[in-house]
Amino acid sequence: MTLEENKAALQEIIDKLESEDELTVEEVKQLEEKAAKLEAEKRALVEAAEKRSATLEKVKNGMGKEVESNKEERKETKNMDKEYRSAYLKTLLGRELNKEEREAYTHKTTDTGAPVPTEMLDEIWDLISEQHSILDDITIYRTGTAITITKHTAIVQGGATTVNEDAANNDEKNTFVEVTLSGKDFSKTIKVSYAMSKMSIASFEKYLINEISGQLGEALASDVITQIKTDMASGNIVTGTGNDDKVKYTELTTTYGKLKRTKTRIVYVNEATLYNQLCGLVDKNDRPIYQPNLQADAEGVLLGAKVKIESALSDGEILVGDSKRVVLNVVQDIIVEDDKDIEKHKYIYSGYARAEATLVDSQSFAMWQPKTSGGSI
Repeated sequence: MTLEENKAALQEIIDKLESEDELTVEEVKQLEEKAAKLEAEKRALVEAAEKRSATLEKVKNGMGKEVESNKEERKETKNMDKEYRSAYLKTLLGRELNKEEREAYTHKTTDTGAPVPTEMLDEIWDLISEQHSILDDITIYRTGTAITITKHTAIVQGGATTVNEDAANNDEKNTFVEVTLSGKDFSKTIKVSYAMSKMSIASFEKYLINEISGQLGEALASDVITQIKTDMASGNIVTGTGNDDKVKYTELTTTYGKLKRTKTRIVYVNEATLYNQLCGLVDKNDRPIYQPNLQADAEGVLLGAKVKIESALSDGEILVGDSKRVVLNVVQDIIVEDDKDIEKHKYIYSGYARAEATLVDSQSFAMWQPKTSGGSI
């Protein structure tokens, strides 16, 4: 019985006792006993409600304190990250740290070397992705360890085929191989004169981010493109037949037709190939097949596939496929090592990363290449 129901029952007894109806002594006695029980229940319900209210208030107060505590902890962590970022850059420049910076630097590097500050690291990766569309599109795992990837290479039996009535197709047999991505070394060395090292911390940070992202990004993108070409099925490479090194409409459709098991298709070309070939490409009826795109995520559309600029490709190469079928495993995330050349009076900074890529399905990419490329990768 709720408190409201209890009050209603008590009121009903009061109404009966105050009514003009004649009640026997026994009836009055029963009503009084019932009223006494209801009063006892009422007191118990009120006490329970008060306890519940007190508990709720206590919990609320406790949660409030916890929220405030979490806010303070997040604020302290944010401040420490800011101090560490400043300390990290000052240390690279050989400058003196203040008390807060020393504490943050010591706390962060107690069990490890000096990692690149998180925000700075994210900015480097963001710039790498912006500068190289292939690295923005593929699957990147920053695992920090070697991993094994299972790759699909072929269907050797059981592919789609015509069979007689009541006859079953052969069981499908796929060829898979396991590849361990233990990483390749990528590095970029920057030399800064003693005089140049007097620049502001903000300027130095911007300079470091731009130089490392530019050079490491170029090396990573070039390696990924090379790996795609290496892992691609040899039959998926189409070589041009013309002496003008320009792709023909039928050669392009043949290249697209080589693709299998692709969810989305993206065409990658460098600037020269885009403007010297794709923009002027027409079908059999002399209609342009390249359509410029007003959206920011692609340069245009070619036979239903987005077209993106990738400077790591050579002139004339047209690479098309499902970029999510490419996996890049980052075994060692980007770090910056420093040294000093006292003879030439320069600070030396080396951005370093270890990573390795693979194409997990050999038929999910295809490429057209000009005749003068030699007809092979």
